[in-house]
Amino acid sequence: MGIPRLTAHLEPYFETTVIGCQGNCRNPSSNSDQKIVIDGPGLAYYIYHTLVARSGAVSAIDALPSYQALGELAIDFINGLRSRGVEIECVYFDGYLPEAKRSTRLARLESYRKQLSAYHSRNLTGTRVRKSLPDLTRTSNSFASFLGRSSSRAFSGGLPAASFLVPAVIESLRGSRYSNLIKLVPGEADVFCAHYARLQGCIVLTSDSDLLVYDLGDAGSVTFFDSLQFGECPACHEQAVIAKLCRPKNVCSRLGIKCLLDLGYEIKSDYTISLSEAVGRAKRASSRHDRDFLEFAKEYRSSKEAQSASSLYHVSGKSWDTAAQLDPRLSELVIQALQGTHDAGLHIYMPFLIEDPTRASAWEVAENVRILAYRLNLDRAGEVPDCIMVVEHYRRASSIRPVEICIHISNGNFEDAAKTKELLTGIQHRYSQNSRSVLWRLCGMLLVLQWYTDSGRTLPTNEAILRTLRNSVQNNEWQSWPDIHFAAQLEAALYSLRMLNQTLMFLRPQAPVLADFSETLLGLPALAQLMPGRCALENETINLDILKACLDPDSEEKHIALGTRPERSIEDTKPETISKAKHARKKRKKAQKKVASSTIPQGVDTNNFYSILPPS
Repeated sequence: MGIPRLTAHLEPYFETTVIGCQGNCRNPSSNSDQKIVIDGPGLAYYIYHTLVARSGAVSAIDALPSYQALGELAIDFINGLRSRGVEIECVYFDGYLPEAKRSTRLARLESYRKQLSAYHSRNLTGTRVRKSLPDLTRTSNSFASFLGRSSSRAFSGGLPAASFLVPAVIESLRGSRYSNLIKLVPGEADVFCAHYARLQGCIVLTSDSDLLVYDLGDAGSVTFFDSLQFGECPACHEQAVIAKLCRPKNVCSRLGIKCLLDLGYEIKSDYTISLSEAVGRAKRASSRHDRDFLEFAKEYRSSKEAQSASSLYHVSGKSWDTAAQLDPRLSELVIQALQGTHDAGLHIYMPFLIEDPTRASAWEVAENVRILAYRLNLDRAGEVPDCIMVVEHYRRASSIRPVEICIHISNGNFEDAAKTKELLTGIQHRYSQNSRSVLWRLCGMLLVLQWYTDSGRTLPTNEAILRTLRNSVQNNEWQSWPDIHFAAQLEAALYSLRMLNQTLMFLRPQAPVLADFSETLLGLPALAQLMPGRCALENETINLDILKACLDPDSEEKHIALGTRPERSIEDTKPETISKAKHARKKRKKAQKKVASSTIPQGVDTNNFYSILPPS
């Protein structure tokens, strides 16, 4: 999260220099021949805030850019650097954050929750949105137009960034000609950036002031995204990229201190002190042994956890290159499973969704799909207990809470997976005339509507379902909170399918039903198509009758709609046989209700929930 005010204190010691020149000149006073490594999450957020600042939006929700726009601009950014002579070695993304980061991550999620609640309080009935956003990635000379602009966060209106920002940017870059540069690492991206800079003497491009206090060696340096400028090379007068560069070794020499780690600790301990005071304290603490400092320094001096995580993949027969194709959240889960620390549970921090904060979390949808993904990952992790807790962290009511899910490993029954696979296959078959985006959004919508049915909630209207499937808005360009929440539920279902799809592709299970399920999910499109921009699917014709018929698993209408009813024998078509089947279904439903009611003690008034309390 960075060290507050550290960059501001050190900025007078930064050097303005050319880091890339279209003329490829070798001016001794520039760094045009020096290589660069990019902090991937920093790149994603820089692109995001740049698009938000340029959106001309009418509200914070209206300002949220599409995943396609984010991906295209990320590619355009790297294009722009490369075409101006900047040598990019790699772009690192977090693939695992250590347990020590748990409190930081929970604090960040809580901060997001407060932002969302505050926004909801200011806009209780909903928010204005435009039917479409301007295509900022198609403007001429777009790279030059956003370099040097402030990546303003002001218009975000206090809302957190797009929920799947980082995996969407990773996916777009992996699908481009720069795929060889993209590295999902078994640790924190900044650790790997610092390590590479120390070994190669290169520049780290980031937005995180933490990089200033790492040991970057004698020649390593740091520059920030918002310092980049588009200009003219003073040596050859060709187009160039100019940046403010911090060389920690030089800065320490000028300040008369051993390293910026000591200075960073003093400023983080008391951000109100001046630079001269912080320098004085750092000089006096030449040899530190106090616990607080050692705890602070540990984060910047060791990458043993990351190295250990990487080696686990080779031990388990899966190379890191294979696992590096996963999304960061799933990569973290896999590493935890392979580390074998199962006693405290495996923790996964769900992407923060833009939803109605007064309603049940959208992550309650499609939990069964995620459970299958968790179970398969744990099943391949070697010797594990029969039951392991996976702890999902997401908003519940008015706080971020852990949701414990007991995963039973020894159960080899995949009947639920077979049923879900059958439904998805049927949907794909009957909606084959629709675009791939709509087809898969219908699959996700089925999971959402099943949640409504199973939890006894009233289904949204057909109009609301169609608006959400098409990602469109009401005619008056207004988006209500029910629509916002419904869209978040669909995103949760779609991302759950993505998690399962990536798990199946990574593990390649041999069980026939799972192999079939994997084949069914192969057509799942990228996030940019799965969650397209506003109104991108507005002209799609969608028949909801088939979708709604699938909600009753025993209904004749479902099998007719999906074409999944096996051929009947003459005996099956007799009236008495049909009557018996209907009677059996009624009897089964009655038995299920009886089982549910049997959990309530005798004499308890079910209309008064206080009656379950023990007598005082």
